[in-house]
Amino acid sequence: MRILASALGLVLMTGCPSTSVYRTADPIEPGSYQVGGATSIGGISDEAQETRSATGQTELMLRYGVIENLDLGLKLFVPGVEVNATYRVHRGNLWSWALLPSLSWVRSKESSATVDAINAFASLGGVASRPLGDKWHIGFGVYSGYGLYWPETGGRGHGVWVGSFALADYQLRDRWHLTPELSMYKVVSGQVPVTGGAMQTGIALRVDL
Repeated sequence: MRILASALGLVLMTGCPSTSVYRTADPIEPGSYQVGGATSIGGISDEAQETRSATGQTELMLRYGVIENLDLGLKLFVPGVEVNATYRVHRGNLWSWALLPSLSWVRSKESSATVDAINAFASLGGVASRPLGDKWHIGFGVYSGYGLYWPETGGRGHGVWVGSFALADYQLRDRWHLTPELSMYKVVSGQVPVTGGAMQTGIALRVDL
């Protein structure tokens, strides 16, 4: 158990999921694409080891509009990949609501600081957003997720987390979007991705093709 607990601590650096959203409740137009990139900084608190660590993440993203209320996305982040969707369940005069399911996979390779392991994550979130004038949108949401840590050395770890986020979307020009975001989560059961929680702030730049 001590070996497994130590290995789980390494997930902080190599096996964390991407919990960023960087989108409102409105999917992109059917048949259209959107590409973008994002960077974030933050911190993770490991209550079991009584440590705090600074973190950072870089992401590339691609979205495709499937139908009026649904788009699909692919996200590449260091060091994993995620598939996700935006499914709008309500479109009002002011507020729109959407579900945000995602699946992600991270593989850490054996090195002096890590072990060979598979990390898998599933998450379901919800976002409510509304316009503020012609160029601004704001959004608020919550999410919950499950993580599985499976090292080659044996044993398994898992965890359930809940979190929240807030974002603003600014349309720079006709096709460009600048999206700052603040998010946080707390692991409420288990120890994946960490026995504790995390907070991060980031910004994304996206363009409609």
